Amino acid sequence: MIKQCLSGLAASLLISVAHAQVEEGGASPSTLPGLDGSQGLAAYYDDGGQRLFTGSRRANRRLGQLIDVLREIDAAGYNAEAYGLSKLEGMRRQGGDELERTAALAFSSLALDLREGRTDPLITYTEEQVAEKQLRRADILEAASTTRSIKRYLSDLRTDNPIQEALISYLPEYRQYAKDNAWSSISLSENVLEQGATGEDVAAVEERLAAEGFYRVPRRAKDEPALYTEDLAEAVSAFQTSRGIVEDGVVGPETLRRMNETPQELVRSIELNLERARWLPGEFADRFLMVNIADFTVGAWKNEKQEFTIRTVVGTLYNQTPVFADEMEYVVANPYWNIPASILVEEIAPQQAKNPGYLASKNMEVVEGWGNDAPVIDPGSIDWSNVTGGEGWRVRQRGGPTNALGLIKFMFPNQYAVYLHDSPAESLFDRTDRAFSHGCIRVEDPQKLAEWVLQGTEWSGREAELINGGERRQIALAEKIPTYIGYFTVWPDEDGSPLFLDDLYDRDDALDQALREQERSDEQRFASLVR
Repeated sequence: MIKQCLSGLAASLLISVAHAQVEEGGASPSTLPGLDGSQGLAAYYDDGGQRLFTGSRRANRRLGQLIDVLREIDAAGYNAEAYGLSKLEGMRRQGGDELERTAALAFSSLALDLREGRTDPLITYTEEQVAEKQLRRADILEAASTTRSIKRYLSDLRTDNPIQEALISYLPEYRQYAKDNAWSSISLSENVLEQGATGEDVAAVEERLAAEGFYRVPRRAKDEPALYTEDLAEAVSAFQTSRGIVEDGVVGPETLRRMNETPQELVRSIELNLERARWLPGEFADRFLMVNIADFTVGAWKNEKQEFTIRTVVGTLYNQTPVFADEMEYVVANPYWNIPASILVEEIAPQQAKNPGYLASKNMEVVEGWGNDAPVIDPGSIDWSNVTGGEGWRVRQRGGPTNALGLIKFMFPNQYAVYLHDSPAESLFDRTDRAFSHGCIRVEDPQKLAEWVLQGTEWSGREAELINGGERRQIALAEKIPTYIGYFTVWPDEDGSPLFLDDLYDRDDALDQALREQERSDEQRFASLVR
């Protein structure tokens, strides 16, 4: 799959760095026959680069190290055959051009994959973050010619963040479940199974939960029916927690659906989210924030440990919260809410056209221009039945407890105009599925988040005063805080155990297809080197 790095955008870029892009165009013949220049390998050899994997004892050691790495790479969620492991093992003793070509392609492909993932990253980064990720095949081979250890070089390239490490740690257990076919689909004779029930349905639930370690089936007489006890209800609740669904200790249709997901499906879910984790930086800053859209949470991390999480409300399926990375720079207490043009045209203007008192009832005003001190204009001077959003004036909601942004917002300026903010609609945080916003991220406990982000500022320890003081203030953070808006359907819970979450925005299938297409492309690339 050809990857391109789309540079030159104003605020941020979509990382998309090449697996197999044309990096140099020269027409001179390669010093290693049979190379396809489009794979970016020829440039190294054309410039007089030494053979790395054949022709000397040192090269043979490099080849051995590469093969050793490939034999172990499956544990990190990679398919070793996508890098031609069997082919390398089969031709190891023969040497020659074909072995050099195959090893060079395998090594450079693995280096790129370790650095940036196997597919086009569906995340928007800043220019600096793009530059940090970008690699060229020729440069990778040049580095290999000088490094003492290919293993160490590849290890240093790997995206080694706590999210990826957690996901990797789940693979052995769930792969073993898949190998053993540890559980099979169950069905119930009733729509709901709850405490006090007896019989075969209860026994089936016991066995299913025991297979994944949530329950230990009690000993009972051969003719004694299984009983839905309080212990079993607690085990069902623990299972529900691990799936991000309502924790009521009752097996209903949704819980049964999640119980019937196969071990193979769960393994693939882990692998898909490992790919998403590879899109993240190799190393995080000491302090950062991570929103997981699919988990409806924001986590505060320090020294690679999650200190706490706060429940959030995210965008609907129609108004999806975008996936991107930026840096939080400041907070605004008692903010204005500048109504986005789409909401103005589709929601506010029709209401004002029907009811001239609508804006006043919502504590909204019309202002000319974009400064905070912009003059207020009379809403009666506007034809609300013919608003396009490009008139040069805007509608904003004044600060206060009824403001849609609540009493504080947390700003990391970005091209999507998405940020974290308080919300007066507190009841939504009690829901399990919290996809209700227009794309911004509402936080349940803004004061706790403010206490964390305002550390080192003059307002540290005075967050309640700042939030409840009623005055509009903008406070710069002591240092910018990297903020990641991610989408993970498998995610480490606060205790480190895996959460298997619903695919809120239906993105897993597309990623699965992209990874499978990449594997087919890899096979074709290795086949093209055979002469």
